[in-house]
Amino acid sequence: MTDGNLDTYYWSARTPEFNDWIQIDLGSQRDITKIDIYLGKPDGSFTLPDCNLESSTDGTNWTHYAPVVAYQSEYRGTTARTTRYMRLRILISRSTRIAIRSFQITTKPRGATITPDGATFHTGKVEIVGDLVVTGNVTVLDGGKLKVNDVTSQVVTNVILGLR
Repeated sequence: MTDGNLDTYYWSARTPEFNDWIQIDLGSQRDITKIDIYLGKPDGSFTLPDCNLESSTDGTNWTHYAPVVAYQSEYRGTTARTTRYMRLRILISRSTRIAIRSFQITTKPRGATITPDGATFHTGKVEIVGDLVVTGNVTVLDGGKLKVNDVTSQVVTNVILGLR
């Protein structure tokens, strides 16, 4: 269900009942930009009854995000929200099992994106382990923060970027 492959799917072990749910934990609070859910098996069978898509920052208190109408093959949503957990909550009991092919949540990038053409640093804390040589216009600000203008850098030893 979270592997991105629309030919594989989660198939419930029993028929869903009112208030049953399927939950995704993003591991930390993230800024969601898009949600795509592909419902039912690839042949169109075993779709879901009416559901609510809900979000939570703590896994206990839930906020309505959007309705998911019964028997559709996909849901696409773009309502921005900062959250850690997303869940589909069943609103109507059903006499058949359900299947979900994919539950894709797109979030704003954090940390850094590094390509052969350069690096883009996103919001969030970036930790650099190893030696990093930086040349160019660099200013140290209060609190040890760096202001960087027109800089080139060269990795001298192994660099690991981690999120905090």
